[in-house]
Amino acid sequence: MNSWNFTGRLGRDAELKTPNGKPLLSFAVAVESGWGDNKKTTWVECTLFGKRAESLADHLLKGSTVGISGEHGVREYNGKTITTCNVQDVTLLGGKPAQSAPRPVPAPKPKEPESSGAPFQDDEIPF
Repeated sequence: MNSWNFTGRLGRDAELKTPNGKPLLSFAVAVESGWGDNKKTTWVECTLFGKRAESLADHLLKGSTVGISGEHGVREYNGKTITTCNVQDVTLLGGKPAQSAPRPVPAPKPKEPESSGAPFQDDEIPF
């Protein structure tokens, strides 16, 4: 059984295609490993099929963090080795701050009660 789980950030917005009338969603995920000078980023080309592809297309935006489960693969393209994943499950883990829910607008301050119009006298202060 070929099962692969990883987390990373989307490098571009997901692209929905419908070849032969079947939904296909493709997106790239940057997966980081190591630390310090040994830190390395691996790009994974992901594909998701079916109704889930249609429903997730609007939610998979560049910079979003995702958890992916699927089948690991490798293919050759123009002399380069490309890591691929046939996605079986996607977990949305968060997004860029600019893409999160809009910031709440502060409520207007309540108006102070209007005075009776009589001028204030220093003699009225009790101290």
